[in-house]
Amino acid sequence: MAVGKKNLWLKRCLKSGDLERIQMAVKIAESKTTGEIVPMLVQRSTPVGHLPVVLALIGFVFFLLLDLEWIFHSADQRYFWLIPGFFILSFLLAIPIAKFLCVQRWLTSKTDQEVEVWEKAELEFYRGRFTETSKHTAILLFVSLMERKVVVLADKGISSKLPPETWKEVVQLLTTQLKQKKLALGYVNAIEKCGQILAQYFPAEAHDKNEIPNGLVVRD
Repeated sequence: MAVGKKNLWLKRCLKSGDLERIQMAVKIAESKTTGEIVPMLVQRSTPVGHLPVVLALIGFVFFLLLDLEWIFHSADQRYFWLIPGFFILSFLLAIPIAKFLCVQRWLTSKTDQEVEVWEKAELEFYRGRFTETSKHTAILLFVSLMERKVVVLADKGISSKLPPETWKEVVQLLTTQLKQKKLALGYVNAIEKCGQILAQYFPAEAHDKNEIPNGLVVRD
């Protein structure tokens, strides 16, 4: 998948050739199983539209903590415009600051991040129609970049045979490399591990069709 104007953020976490590496890893892993491995990356799962206001309020609180006695006791009423003026300035400065993923992560509770990432992963699993493979053996490797969290979801054909604990190592492989800013390596390692697990329970069959494209699925 080419990096377009709407997902330039991909350049910060994936280098030239990484998309091809991930696609090839899926192709090799799926050659040994009837399972369909779907790597997916989203920029964030948690809503952050409120953060400029939060940052502006934080800046405004610091402003109020200053010694403002000279303003309130000044005979010149024009000084009072400094108060709303500073809030407006704080808001304008907060808009670009709120775009940094690290700021978004710091100002969002871990509980909210956990809930939002899981809900986003489940939404994308059904929105992508990954539940419609012939044998219900699709598995989603979902990464939410801002939160640095990973979710693995398996369709009912897999989950009926393998418990959720099966994928703990897959999650760990991907999470570790994500935090070290080696996302492509994390995907490759996780995909290889998924392929090994699936091959044991869902081995490849003759004339097996590739029902889902092998490339990385990207959502803003």
